[in-house]
Amino acid sequence: MDKLSIIWESVILDIVSGRFPHSDQVVGARIVDKSFPGKEGFRLEVWLRFPDENNQFSSAIREFIDEEYNSKNIDRQKIEFKNHKL
Repeated sequence: MDKLSIIWESVILDIVSGRFPHSDQVVGARIVDKSFPGKEGFRLEVWLRFPDENNQFSSAIREFIDEEYNSKNIDRQKIEFKNHKL
């Protein structure tokens, strides 16, 4: 299984299981492959049910991504986070 598939599977399982912060507010997610020759890069985009005007949801999600995905990433490829608006 390639790295992108493993990341995607982990994200979806965390959202469905409720481990992902505010998973009850998540209405969509995708991973964008921003890689180019010589450098890998991924961005996790999350759509929330309501606008996150004071960034309380985004902050918690960003912290979770850093702790659960970025800090455990062996090759230190950082996953960026972007909050989408409906």
